[in-house]
Amino acid sequence: MAQSKRQQQADARREQLLDVALDLFATQGFKATSTQQIATAAGVTQGLVFHYFGSKEGLLSAVLSTRHSFASGMAHLLTEAETSPMPLEEVLRTLCTGWLDTLRRERSVTLLLAGLALTNPTFGTQLNEAIATTQKMLVTVLERRRDAREVSEDADLGIAAHDILTPVIMFFLLHHTSPRWNTEAARFVENHCAFWQRALAR
Repeated sequence: MAQSKRQQQADARREQLLDVALDLFATQGFKATSTQQIATAAGVTQGLVFHYFGSKEGLLSAVLSTRHSFASGMAHLLTEAETSPMPLEEVLRTLCTGWLDTLRRERSVTLLLAGLALTNPTFGTQLNEAIATTQKMLVTVLERRRDAREVSEDADLGIAAHDILTPVIMFFLLHHTSPRWNTEAARFVENHCAFWQRALAR
């Protein structure tokens, strides 16, 4: 059944509030942003914010559940990498480039999550768990490469996965506003992946 015009308008307003909230949360921080600021920026009453989301925490929950896909995006890249016929260095380059593209495409929510992780133990735990899951998937990719005799038997794949992924996240956090992002990101990925190909080689 087609939505009524009123329902369409309500859905559009809710989406607008989510976008405005994400922008303010990311730039000002969750604690420093009030529901009144969000309402003013969206051109609505504060009561409408509470009508749709119940509280600022409810709004944050809705933002986080609808405005990011980088966890699934990273997982998708790793799933493809497991069966990729490309050489290890090329696989690592594809992964790191894809991760950076995803983080930058969803810059606002990435920065929001990073800020929340520093100030809220619950979000810090959730973020660490997401990173740990990604690292485990990367270990699986590296294990397959070891089985194919591309990776040394002596390599500690857990440490390698951590040290491949963490600098990618740190590079994004430090350089995401750079006007020379494309050049700097490409150089970082090239050097980072070349190093790890040599470090892991038999």
